[in-house]
Amino acid sequence: MSIYYPPWTKLYVFGDSFAEPGNNIPWTWTQLLAKNLRQKCINFAKGGTGLEYTFDKFEQCRSSILADDNVVIFLTAERRGYWYKHNPAFESFNSIGVTQDAKKIPKDEYLALKYYFACFTDIHIEKMHVNLLNFLHSVDSLAKTHQKKFLIVDAVLDTVIDHSRYSNLIISHGKLFNVSERECGDIEYFKILANERRPNHLCASNHAILADKIVNCLTTGAQLDLTDTFRTSIILSENFDPSML
Repeated sequence: MSIYYPPWTKLYVFGDSFAEPGNNIPWTWTQLLAKNLRQKCINFAKGGTGLEYTFDKFEQCRSSILADDNVVIFLTAERRGYWYKHNPAFESFNSIGVTQDAKKIPKDEYLALKYYFACFTDIHIEKMHVNLLNFLHSVDSLAKTHQKKFLIVDAVLDTVIDHSRYSNLIISHGKLFNVSERECGDIEYFKILANERRPNHLCASNHAILADKIVNCLTTGAQLDLTDTFRTSIILSENFDPSML
């Protein structure tokens, strides 16, 4: 399905690895969505980043978003942080302590982050929860100004969002991570091998399904349901090609 927008309009995308450009692979959902909407995709998503990075990028271009533009925002886990401007993907409490990460920053800074992780994880998550609610109100306000709906996609968020508080936002039902996980019937295989071999953690057929669902949301205002229709248990071999599934 192709929808025609004025040629000067844009599709803005924000988020983490579930939304990043994917090296312009033509069958990824971002490429398909931009093609179907006939809009230029301005993609600020970056793999490994946390909510603060998404908040920052949205505020940087807020004034550039026009009434006919479309906005899609993917939300990731609150545990992630934004410690370094030059390396926003160094983000996760879960990765602190891994040798590879320890080599990326000076030892004293690395130890400071480990201390912060040990003592303030819960406080950090609570702060992200409050910042997320403030961010959603800000996005909702801009959507109201433009008299349209912006799409919020739950990739792997811990917070349960009260949909009724944001009348100008379309908030997904379900998590995209679960779509990714269900592509592989063997969870151990998924953890070890399958995840990083798929652009945006999805195979091509589910990219197409996701793109169609998002087109429907943006053009009709319908909710994005991430709990049905997607293909499951399709990764069965170590030699699989994500573009063929």
